[in-house]
Amino acid sequence: MVARQNSHDAEKAYGRRAASLPWERLKPFAHPGETTVAEGVHLIQDFGACVALLDPLPHHRILDLAAGGCWAADWLQRLGLSVVATDLSYDLLAVGRDRLSQSGTARIACGDAEVLPFGTAVFDRVLCLNAMHHVPDVPRALREVARVLRPEGRAVFSEPGAGHARQAHAVRAVEDFGVREADIEAGEFLDHCRAAGFLHVVLEPFSHVIPGHGLTADHWRTWRGLAAASRPRRALATLRRALLELAGARKDTELFAEAFGSEALRVLRAAMQDHPIVVASKRPLDRFLERAADRRPALHATIRIVDARPSARAGATILVNLEVQNSGAATWIADTDTRGHVRIGAQLPDAEHRLLDRDYARQPLSRDVPPGATIHARIPCDAPLQPGSYFVKVDLVSEGVSWFEPAGSKPALHRLRVTAT
Repeated sequence: MVARQNSHDAEKAYGRRAASLPWERLKPFAHPGETTVAEGVHLIQDFGACVALLDPLPHHRILDLAAGGCWAADWLQRLGLSVVATDLSYDLLAVGRDRLSQSGTARIACGDAEVLPFGTAVFDRVLCLNAMHHVPDVPRALREVARVLRPEGRAVFSEPGAGHARQAHAVRAVEDFGVREADIEAGEFLDHCRAAGFLHVVLEPFSHVIPGHGLTADHWRTWRGLAAASRPRRALATLRRALLELAGARKDTELFAEAFGSEALRVLRAAMQDHPIVVASKRPLDRFLERAADRRPALHATIRIVDARPSARAGATILVNLEVQNSGAATWIADTDTRGHVRIGAQLPDAEHRLLDRDYARQPLSRDVPPGATIHARIPCDAPLQPGSYFVKVDLVSEGVSWFEPAGSKPALHRLRVTAT
């Protein structure tokens, strides 16, 4: 308990004692007169990979756990997301408050990862970049992460991995400032996540290239064993498979694939071991090598026009009655105070389908619409003042984010003839 408290006290003062506050104000970019290319690029890559895995929606509430000077929270906020940052250090959060105030509202809370200062089930996503190796009781912290996440919640962790504690900069930090610098072993961390209550826990081998292809703890242990296999053992396995082929058929191709596969195993094993990125979800997700055929986009609608007048006088109001199904993977939020809330929208193309008015009409939803649900609605539109032939194109729009059509959803078209008054 004393060692844990000493570690916490050291973490609280680390930014000030290590003179790192100027760096925290600009992180991941360099302070004037300095160069931080290697570390900066690494952090930028991490951020992009982890946010892609986080898969945040506009209405989600995100916790930046152990946020430090809040650089990641700042970037999330600049992407239009709602984020709360927490850290053990008042000094670092003071820097974070200044950063966040420049991009929006500074939502910060000083707190311990092992005893988070939040209620139960209040966040949709948790992002934790390179921080768990400082936490004395990792299983306890993971239980707290699971507690503050909603039932559909997801957490993404990025850590320096095995061998970190022996690196020179980590040794110096421990000896000079008393902070904790521990190794995070990937398989063990996956097991801790499962024990904390996460149903789906995977290690991401392709996170910087193709996010979403994760390995379970068992997958990782198998991978590690294959990568460590001796050449004779690999050769015997290759011969066994070769005997199943017709004599000489595709021999060169198969051997090339085997060699490439073995090398890929080694390279990716090292990458995952030295820098694991882990996704932990409270609900099942698609698994690596078991990819589901259903890859619905988050925002997608099936729209049917039930009834609408085919003609109207110029300036008259017409009502377009609709049946709309949420055929996407995300709930449509009706609350207009929520970022990315969804409304029914109409655009006005001419008879040649050239767009005349992108924001022709809007109609709020009467309620939230979960995936698979169907609602009936009507959207009022004022007929154009110029007589002629037009289309009313009905789509859904996530306000401040995008119309559904660019994401692959198909709008409904209603032909309208406008006559003189």
